[in-house]
Amino acid sequence: MSDPNSAGTCNDIPVTLAQLVMPECGLVYGEGSCGATGAAGSECYNTWNTCQRQGCNEFTCNPKDYWFATCDVGKHLVGKYTP
Repeated sequence: MSDPNSAGTCNDIPVTLAQLVMPECGLVYGEGSCGATGAAGSECYNTWNTCQRQGCNEFTCNPKDYWFATCDVGKHLVGKYTP
């Protein structure tokens, strides 16, 4: 019998799932319609706080899902969860 708390299993134990939907910029730093420029190391991380062109309305908001669970449920199961 395997340990239900071991990585990769959630057999017969309650599981808590948390989904965060956060904005992410769909542009690529310094390419195409993104007008940001700078030295190496000053690139953005596709977030509003690191965007160098906030005042120019160049941040294109695309929702990105982040999933967290109390055990390793596997990506194939998380995508099938319906609240």
